[in-house]
Amino acid sequence: MIDFNSTTPQGPKHTKSQVWLTPKWIIDKLGGYEVFDLDVCGHLVNGQPIVQTAKQYYTEKEDGLKSPWFFNVWCNPHYDDLKSW
Repeated sequence: MIDFNSTTPQGPKHTKSQVWLTPKWIIDKLGGYEVFDLDVCGHLVNGQPIVQTAKQYYTEKEDGLKSPWFFNVWCNPHYDDLKSW
C-alpha cells in the first residue's frame, strides 16, 4: 500500500537514485493532485505513484519531453537530466 501522507524525503540522500520525489505537503499546499492534469516526469512503482502529483502521468517510457503536454502540468524532473529539461 502506498502512503500518500508520508513526508519522508526520498532521493539521492537515502538511495543512489536521482529521483527526488515531491513531498505530499507541497502538492497539498498547491491545491492537491486534482489541480494538476499531468505529471510529465512521473515516477511510478508497480503502476502507482509514490506521491500522487497529478491525475495522469508520463514516465520515462512515455518521455515527457517528446509527448504532448496539456492543461495544468506538474514537472519535477530527474536530477541526473536537468539540462534536457
